[in-house]
Amino acid sequence: MKDKKAEGNIAMIVSKTISGLNSNALKYLIPVWVAPLTAVTYRLVFGAIAIWITDIIITFIKSSRLKRDKNIAQKSSDISSSTISHTDTASTKPNIKSILQLMLLGSACSYGFMALYLSGLKYTTPVSSSIILSLVPIWVFFISVIFYKEKLTLLKIIGISIGFGGALMSMISKRDPHLASNALLGDLLTLACSVIYALYLIYESRFLKRFSNMTVLKWTFTGAALTSLIVNIFTGFESDILKDGTFGMPMLALAFVLIGPTYISYLLLPVGLKYLNTTVVSMYGYIIIIVASTAAYILGQDKFAWIQILSIIFLCGGVYLVEKAEKASA
Repeated sequence: MKDKKAEGNIAMIVSKTISGLNSNALKYLIPVWVAPLTAVTYRLVFGAIAIWITDIIITFIKSSRLKRDKNIAQKSSDISSSTISHTDTASTKPNIKSILQLMLLGSACSYGFMALYLSGLKYTTPVSSSIILSLVPIWVFFISVIFYKEKLTLLKIIGISIGFGGALMSMISKRDPHLASNALLGDLLTLACSVIYALYLIYESRFLKRFSNMTVLKWTFTGAALTSLIVNIFTGFESDILKDGTFGMPMLALAFVLIGPTYISYLLLPVGLKYLNTTVVSMYGYIIIIVASTAAYILGQDKFAWIQILSIIFLCGGVYLVEKAEKASA
């Protein structure tokens, strides 16, 4: 089990490091090179296709390995084919109802999260959006208290209050209008997307107890991709990036967003959710703050401000207290 936890932790470190750079790359692209909802469609359609292809390859490899093991079993007097077939049981396959539920999760949470996040990033800075996204662990607890009757202790109340205080400090701080055209609107959109992402983590972790990682990913991405295409029919497809050269900086930034944060990061997320507590997974959002903030200051996408540092300290402290309270009550 320790090896599985280590695997989950490594997966989350890589996933969240890539996600930290995601906000910087998207800030560069939106809205100059691509509209927010069009960027969402790029990500979800690419992600759905890539995950389905990956699942087909994995299924083929497993099938080939099973046939090889059966052939070895038939030739060997020491190994019976019945033993092989027993130890290589297939994961539970979803029925129509479960597939529709997974697609609905993708449509509501995956698409909702990305649409609000990218729309918010259009108006605010990568640092501010990363700070507010760090509220996810607190939302996970808040939702668990309301819907799953989790016990609310004094320490949790203090932690939640401190965390919200940190987010509020970030939202009311003044930012350069050249870097954030409408910071408050962007922060509010990011706040809404953090709630949706918390719901996504909660419900996906429950599906992962019943189905394989790839099963959950391919159906949630399919639902989200279909939703993005339907929305774009009404909103229009805005993308000046297609006019740029194939090897231009905008196209390279988009390639990073599609391959890294969209495909690799989401591929690693179920690994963390399967072997780690949901709150632990959400706490890896700290890495996003560190990476996104460092890159934003280096790239000139944000200016250093002590109030943002104070916001990060408050948020980290609040989430730490909530996590400590959960361990004490476990």
